[in-house]
Amino acid sequence: MSRSPAYKFKENSVDFIEFLTDVVRELKQSYNIRAKPEDLEFTCLFIKAFNMDALIDSFIYGSRTQWDHILAKNESYFTKDFGEIFKFLEVPNKDDYINQLLEVLTTKKSDGKSYIVGNKDREIVWNYLHSFVKLSIQYFHEQSGPTIQNNKTVYTKPMYTDIDIQSEATKWGVKLSITNNKHQE
Repeated sequence: MSRSPAYKFKENSVDFIEFLTDVVRELKQSYNIRAKPEDLEFTCLFIKAFNMDALIDSFIYGSRTQWDHILAKNESYFTKDFGEIFKFLEVPNKDDYINQLLEVLTTKKSDGKSYIVGNKDREIVWNYLHSFVKLSIQYFHEQSGPTIQNNKTVYTKPMYTDIDIQSEATKWGVKLSITNNKHQE
């Protein structure tokens, strides 16, 4: 039985926060950073209790204009728009938590060239963000009532009119299917 994109998104969100918790725990041994593992653990508990459809809907709403930056792994994304994907969280001190994460992701070592979060861990962060967008594309497609008309996919109830889901799916390498699974995109 295949799990829904929203279910997978929630699982990945929990895994992502747990990963960031481990990164912060490790960094605190060598760097003076404000981020606290216990704050991330609290956030993780909240995400576990959050409605999975509301979670992915909120991510789509907060990130959809930034998908190209995420795809390109544009580092300026962390300083400019990263916090937007978390604006749905109704967690006490949310802005402080976001600022702590931003500090971790954007702080450079004393050499001024490399980040305190190493390349391997940064790549994992990007992989999570990519998975969130890909799952969002699948979710958006499924929730928008796809149907075939004149050999073309048409959406009967699109969630957002500013997203060309077919174009995004192609760009991100996401295969989309119509509900009856007879047609593959």
